[in-house]
Amino acid sequence: MKRLPRPIKSDLKSRRFVWDEERAIRWPYYKILREFSTLKQFYPEIDPYAEVYRMRDNVYACFSESLDGAGDVWSFVIDGPGKAMVIDTGFGIGDFKGLVKKLVGDKPLIVVNTHSHYDHAYGNCQFERCYCSEAEVARMEKKNNPHI
Repeated sequence: MKRLPRPIKSDLKSRRFVWDEERAIRWPYYKILREFSTLKQFYPEIDPYAEVYRMRDNVYACFSESLDGAGDVWSFVIDGPGKAMVIDTGFGIGDFKGLVKKLVGDKPLIVVNTHSHYDHAYGNCQFERCYCSEAEVARMEKKNNPHI
């Protein structure tokens, strides 16, 4: 028997229309993190589709709910002394680049993708340049479309 997930309170503008089957280990972690964590920051005026968690003084984890039923998305921002690195750009919904700039200021950005799945690379079109494995270049170029 498939068990429907229990809701987690969210201020995100996105709403799930497809749910993964609830996993016993993931739900309580997300419930505590997303509803009670003091690490959470939310900037709905910039990007109402992402929650930010300040993991260290210079490391941010950005959470977005699944928009395709394949699973929730995590992107990361590392704020270095002279530049900042963005790891994965998510679905590209909202102003993710504006959110990154809110976190790190006007530093030059190095944007890298772990792989070419939609939930990791659709936001690439918000940035001037993105890096990936040579094997992923052709797939990444297809996804660099601001009208998706």
